[in-house]
Amino acid sequence: MTLSAFAYIQILFLYAAILLVPLALRLLRLPSREGKEDRFYHVALWAYPFGALGALAGVAFPHSPLRYLAVLWCVFTLTLSALGLMRAERRAISRYEENVIHAGMILCSVGGIWFFLSAVGWDVIGFSEPTILLTAIHFHYTAFLTPLFLGLLGRELPRKYFLPWAFSAVTLGLGILLTAIGISCSPSIETIGAFFVAASLLKFAALLVLSATHKRLVIKISRYLAAFSISLGMYWACRYALDHGSVSIANMVIRHGFLNAFGFATPLAISFLIETPKPKMTANGIPVSRLEGNKKIGKQIFHDLGAVPTQGKKILGLVDDLASFDREDFRAANLAPEIRAFYERTSEFSMTVRPVWHFGFQSIGQLYGRWSAKAEQMNLPTDKDKTEEVDSHLFALDDAKDGRSNVRAWIRSYHYSGKAIYAAAYSQHSFGGTTYMNIAFPTWRRNLTSILRPSHGESGEMVLTTFSEPDFSGDEGIYLCRKGRTSRLLMNERIRVWATKEGLMAQHDVWVLGIRFLELHYRMQRVG
Repeated sequence: MTLSAFAYIQILFLYAAILLVPLALRLLRLPSREGKEDRFYHVALWAYPFGALGALAGVAFPHSPLRYLAVLWCVFTLTLSALGLMRAERRAISRYEENVIHAGMILCSVGGIWFFLSAVGWDVIGFSEPTILLTAIHFHYTAFLTPLFLGLLGRELPRKYFLPWAFSAVTLGLGILLTAIGISCSPSIETIGAFFVAASLLKFAALLVLSATHKRLVIKISRYLAAFSISLGMYWACRYALDHGSVSIANMVIRHGFLNAFGFATPLAISFLIETPKPKMTANGIPVSRLEGNKKIGKQIFHDLGAVPTQGKKILGLVDDLASFDREDFRAANLAPEIRAFYERTSEFSMTVRPVWHFGFQSIGQLYGRWSAKAEQMNLPTDKDKTEEVDSHLFALDDAKDGRSNVRAWIRSYHYSGKAIYAAAYSQHSFGGTTYMNIAFPTWRRNLTSILRPSHGESGEMVLTTFSEPDFSGDEGIYLCRKGRTSRLLMNERIRVWATKEGLMAQHDVWVLGIRFLELHYRMQRVG
């Protein structure tokens, strides 16, 4: 490996660190509904100048103690990864394009670590230069910038292009993984990884051409140039992968590396900076309850927390007026009258419940029931052959203590044992033209919050769901909350309510990791 060729590799790294990464930081802006950025985003902005200084020192002073300043770049990339983890945990788990962006942010720190190893001259697991610095470049360009651009493109593409986009995202992830495995143990696996990356980028190029049709001229030129650079770059990449010995690393870096940096990454960064696609989800900042429980919840939890006012208003239902949820595609007036009566005058209805645990979850449900019976929270019934009578009690809660508005408690308990089933604090909030049912279940040192979006079912039915709509994710979801901070769980629920001649019926379905494991069947009738 000649010095001039290694210098080309260093130029490619510095181009990413000094120019492309700060542009990427600009593209990663994601303000909350109050207009504030994530804390780690500000930390990343603050850390970047020091990280860039460390990147320069690591390249410019290879034989000086100053090369150890390269750790500053490593710290900066770790901060970027922490930001990606925090964002993925908080909201975007339901949006595939956001998850691709977050995966790139997380992988960026791998490139930072390999650059530090290169700068200080440490060989690792049998690897030496130029492989170490090339690996650092790979994780900056292919594993960070490419997922960022692919995710931004996913934000703006129509739903009809989801499958081609998903193919590009999945094959890119497999390619990055297989390439990393192949570098450490098998050239054959590395070759397979290279083909996966090539397939991903070629599909990406096709999507770029499709997305450029209705864009401004400068954006069209940028995307056509990026698509052409991908196609030409894949020729060199595949040639290198097919016959490792026929193309030198120097030629590979000059032809493929510089084409990737100046023909692909730079035009796309310019394109997305000119017109940054907005996320297909509402901004962070969902209002959640501040009420958090203890190990034992039970029927007295809100009294124990001091959240029950001495002179609260009389509460009749879960909502004062179901029409407050009205929007363009939902009208309370179109529901069966008895459904509206139940939600507005819940105290006038009796209730029974019967569980149906799906195959494979019955035993898990029995084990869970032993814990929940002691905690008396989300104390789900486990006997599929038994219909339980349910007592319910509603009363007002202190809005100032809870942190939301017009909050009321609904305590449901088993009629014969007296043990609590649910102790929940009900409220509602509106954002982006949609009003959501906002329900908090205090648990030990935190609360579980379910944000439900109402919609119409068949023949006057009402459906409440945490599932997002295909083209846009609102606030709906199940969140674990701790001191106002939310973490979106891989769970969903849907409640379907309909009227019959015998009274109201409801089916409550719960999913985890996309698998439905429980159905709760309710019957509600007016007392007397």
